[in-house]
Amino acid sequence: MRREILMEAILISDLHLIDRPIFSRKDDTYQTQFEKLKFIFDYAKKNDIEYIFQAGDMFDKPRSYRLLEDFMELLSKYSFSVYCVSGQHDMLFRNIKNTNMSILNKTGYLKILNDQPVFIDSVFIYGQSWNQKDIPKVNDKTQKNLLVAHSPIALEKNYHGHNLVDFQKLKDFRFVLCGDIHKEFFKDNILNTGPMLRKDITLKKHNPCFYVLDWIEKKPNVKRIEIPFISDVFEEKIELQGFDKQGFDDFIEEIQMKNETSFGFYDILKISIENEPKEIQEIIYELEKE
Repeated sequence: MRREILMEAILISDLHLIDRPIFSRKDDTYQTQFEKLKFIFDYAKKNDIEYIFQAGDMFDKPRSYRLLEDFMELLSKYSFSVYCVSGQHDMLFRNIKNTNMSILNKTGYLKILNDQPVFIDSVFIYGQSWNQKDIPKVNDKTQKNLLVAHSPIALEKNYHGHNLVDFQKLKDFRFVLCGDIHKEFFKDNILNTGPMLRKDITLKKHNPCFYVLDWIEKKPNVKRIEIPFISDVFEEKIELQGFDKQGFDDFIEEIQMKNETSFGFYDILKISIENEPKEIQEIIYELEKE
């Protein structure tokens, strides 16, 4: 006897949609990201999947009207519903007001989840955006509870002092989709698909993917679907040997969070890296422009 599928959805973590070229890639990255999106969306359409859950950092920068218009045009061709949370890259000053995400939410192209669950096909779906400090508390631990979170949930730290979420705080959820850390993993029904778009060569070994969730009776099941990609898309000459950019980015963000009025922060930081390789100094200069 075939068991009934209660809910079917596509799961994907960070997208990091961009509106500018990436100097370390050989391709037309703007076009490439839309080809990847179309692959995901076509899969949903072909397989009659009604929901896409996305775990924040949908955009690499909070505003881009060219990117927003093209994204909305693509979404308008499909009938599935998108549920997501906001990452720090989606926000201005820890808020989505006047951002791409805000416009998409207000126009109905997507729905932003929060600590008040949405009930879909017998599953309660909670959300934790980057500016929400605490993991949501479930209303009923006996129910099928799913969390979509943009939060430092990972198997290992990216740098010394990296504050990760304790897995015990997630125990009341039958399934967790998380974003923020750019490393794919799946353990104890906690999933990070890794980023859809590989923005730099430190992600060279990452194979972009999404997962399909089939919630059958009490048990959530997933299968991994690889997104087509070009393995040699990066310019090898700019490779940074032994440099963990994800850890570096996380370190910078944590410092900024602790001191949001950090006057002269980049001046001090640039002085401290005067003896570092030129490639690392260039990353600092790019961060200063953002």
